[in-house]
Amino acid sequence: MIRKTIASFLVLSMVLGLTACSGGQQTSETGNETDTQEAASGEETESTESEEEEVPAEIPQEAKEDVIAYLTDGAYASGDVVLNVGETAVTADEILYQAAYQYYQASYYYYQYGSEFDVNGTTEDGQTYTDLLMEYGKDSACANAMGREKAREMGIELSEEDAKSLASYYDNRIKAYGQNQWESALADGSIKEEDFSDEEKQAWIMEKGADYYNNDLLYLSNTKDGDSASYEKYLYTTALESSLFDEGGEYALTPEALEEKVQKYIDDNGVIWGRCILFPNPETAASQGGETEEETETADENAPDFKEQALEVYDELSAMAGDALSQAFTEKQTEFDKSGYPAGEVQRYTSSDSLVDGYYSGLAALQPGQLGITDETDYGYFVLLREADDPDSLKETVSSSYRTETFSGLFGEWLEEYGIEYSQIMADLDAGAFFEKLISLQKIIQAAQS
Repeated sequence: MIRKTIASFLVLSMVLGLTACSGGQQTSETGNETDTQEAASGEETESTESEEEEVPAEIPQEAKEDVIAYLTDGAYASGDVVLNVGETAVTADEILYQAAYQYYQASYYYYQYGSEFDVNGTTEDGQTYTDLLMEYGKDSACANAMGREKAREMGIELSEEDAKSLASYYDNRIKAYGQNQWESALADGSIKEEDFSDEEKQAWIMEKGADYYNNDLLYLSNTKDGDSASYEKYLYTTALESSLFDEGGEYALTPEALEEKVQKYIDDNGVIWGRCILFPNPETAASQGGETEEETETADENAPDFKEQALEVYDELSAMAGDALSQAFTEKQTEFDKSGYPAGEVQRYTSSDSLVDGYYSGLAALQPGQLGITDETDYGYFVLLREADDPDSLKETVSSSYRTETFSGLFGEWLEEYGIEYSQIMADLDAGAFFEKLISLQKIIQAAQS
């Protein structure tokens, strides 16, 4: 309620760097990610049903044999080394996977917002999405390789846990996919658990999991080797990050430095803490209750006017201070508040938040422990309580931001050191033709799976 709703479609945002390039790898090994084909199935089914042409239900043999050669019309093959970062290779399938995965993410989120992502579209500055996606793929794959190379240079080894995770990566992936298929089959009644022994169940899971995993690799322009290589680089990059930023690392924040950064964050962003009690005007009350303004007014003919009620509660609370005020404020929130915030829960705001006009300025004008009331806003009147500053609650956010920004900056410096020129990587690849063929293959895989 407090933050204004902004109706807009999600626009494609490419954040280049380590965080973006390694996130997908982390979840995929553990089996926690939503299956790509299943997550996209609603979008793909709806689009293909409206098409007149029939989609083949058989995946092309050429794609099964070498998906990279198939999608690039023979320009590249799976495992082709297109760049070396020191002694660490970057392969075509690693780059094209990153580009294909980002395309999938953009398509899926556009679909969630009721729109369709046009891979042939352009950004506001005239850059095509196909080129942007390819740039993302190159940047991400190179960042992964740089992390692996720097870890090698520094003599960083994987922990025992990470080494085991890498060794069992393929089996874990298959089991995760197979388990999802098992649960889906049980849910739709196509199998019954009592019909399987434990050995038969595990064999079923591994067989179905392998099939689905292989198809998912094709769906994202990836290969088993490319997938495993990307995960290995992710693990080494994470180990590198830990060695640099954890306690004792070259870029680790001291407690004093962190406190300074937190205070700077508070000052730069105008961070304040507070609570509110919203006394809604008739229009707001009607929208919350699903009633018309006239119905609300009729039902509340004998109820106090919302302004009078707000002033009455404000006057009552103004006579209190300290813990008594805090406790009474929570009680009044429980009784009256229509903001949607949980009673008693302190909220954090910044000067850049999209807040109801007069709300932030009303809180900012108060000192911690002081009570205030806004002029009438678009939603009604807010009785406000400025809470004590809580810098400790920002330490994780500030530390994480520092870590990400600093690590990304280091990657930029390292890539420049190695003279990496993105424009020269796979420069002869027709990005538009690649995505056109990828999208067609994805539809075929969807049809084959169904």
